[in-house]
This record gives sequence, C-alpha cells and structure tokens, in this order.
Amino acid sequence: MSNEVMWGMGDELATPGDKLDLLDKAMKDLAEARSLRDEAEAKYNIAAAAVTVIEDTLMGLLKSSNRESFKTPGVGSVSITHRQNFTTPKSGDEKVALFNYIKEKYGEETLRSMISINSMTLGSWAKEEISTGVLTIPGLAQPTVTEKITFRREK
Repeated sequence: MSNEVMWGMGDELATPGDKLDLLDKAMKDLAEARSLRDEAEAKYNIAAAAVTVIEDTLMGLLKSSNRESFKTPGVGSVSITHRQNFTTPKSGDEKVALFNYIKEKYGEETLRSMISINSMTLGSWAKEEISTGVLTIPGLAQPTVTEKITFRREK
C-alpha cells in the first residue's frame, strides 16, 4: 500500500493505518507542547506582574527622594528614563499642515521621501526638529512623555 491518501466511498477520506498513528502522535505532542507553553505563559505573567509592582515602587521611591537614578553595588543601577512619543497625523487637515511645513522648510524631494513615513521615523524626525528650537510642528500634536524604569545589572 502506498503512503498516499486514498479516497474511499463517496467523499470520505481513507487514510492508511501508519498515517493515523502519526496523526495521533502529532496530536498528543501538540497537546503536551501547548500545555507546557500555557504553564510557562502563566508563570511569566505572574513574574511580569511582580516586576511591574517593583518598578512602580522604585519609581515612587526615586521620585520621593528627588533622584533620577540609584546604584546598588554588586547588583546594578536603576534610572528613570523619559520617552517622547509623537502620534501620526490623523485628519486630512493635520496631514496637509505637516506636509506643507516639510515642503516649505525642506523642499519637494524631502516631502516625497516622508509621504509614507512610519511612526517611529516620524518620531525621530520630530524630536530632531524640536532639538533645533522649533516649538511646534504644524500637523503634529505635542508629544506625550512617558516615564519608565530601566535596570542595568552590574557586570
């Protein structure tokens, strides 16, 4: 008998016994692998929640101590980092205002290169633009600033 799938009566699919055994084994392997994955995800979620609680505690302690960072010898250092996020223009008017600003300041070629810009690149460009002294960029809302705890282990 060949290892090919055979067609039985009507539309039913007949499969050789060795294929059925392989299907059974693969299904059991999948069930076991998914179970292991689900257990690992549950453990990860518990650990991630604990990390978030500790980071929030560190943030509060650093702020109440008027510190941006702290170092513990033999362990590492923590710092409060600030990240600016720009949202991409949503309305047509906002897009037109931004594109007109780019075209007037940098020219048609720069505008063409930025027409299909992604949000990460737009954010980098906007941060660079603001660093030159520009207070507002037409078509872009003011950035939101998020604070985050960063941890570096001591080597």
